[in-house]
Amino acid sequence: MLKTVSIDGPDFSGKSTLCKIVKGMLESAGLKVCIRNHPTTETEAGIRARSLVIQSAAKAKIAEAMCDDFLHTLDHVVDDYDVVIFDRFCPSTVVYQGVDGKDEVFRRKLTRHFHAPDLYVWTDVDYDGAVA
Repeated sequence: MLKTVSIDGPDFSGKSTLCKIVKGMLESAGLKVCIRNHPTTETEAGIRARSLVIQSAAKAKIAEAMCDDFLHTLDHVVDDYDVVIFDRFCPSTVVYQGVDGKDEVFRRKLTRHFHAPDLYVWTDVDYDGAVA
């Protein structure tokens, strides 16, 4: 069975909305579901990542904090649920942090983690379409 799903895409493309719809559908089928919006506000790494983004810090530092946050979810959250939906995962880190993001994701082997998403969904809705 599908255990983890990543929904990625540009800002305002409907990621969070899609996560909520899918969560509701899965819960109506009796599954215990969690949405993790990354960077989270529940971990030191997530809070650090958010702070670094606001400060326009070096992309390598942001990528490191993001990967720490992903690892926390993979190592400490996934086992508690039937399905975990990642609202942003590695693809977004690579897009936003570029080569530094790609290097950190591959160095940490996040996509090979035993709880890495089983399914990746990329939303491709432009801002005007999302508003409509």
